[in-house]
Amino acid sequence: MRLLVVGAHAADFVWRAGGIIAKTKELGREVLNLSLSYLERGESGNLWKEDPNRSIESVKEARHEISTKASNILGCTYQCLDWVTTQC
Repeated sequence: MRLLVVGAHAADFVWRAGGIIAKTKELGREVLNLSLSYLERGESGNLWKEDPNRSIESVKEARHEISTKASNILGCTYQCLDWVTTQC
């Protein structure tokens, strides 16, 4: 058995599926954590506040690093499709 966790944005899995990811890993199963986008303009406000001159690429890199670290803690693999998002 394998588990595929699909989230719209990079950090969604932590609070939406963290428990089931941890339980699945505890059972010795593989987990792939897949995000559709980094939502670099939406959920990344703190990154932009820290440095308003940041590039979008640097925000994506930061979001990827944060999500990878959280995935590593949970024991799963992280990937992002990096679909372009627009702010509504």
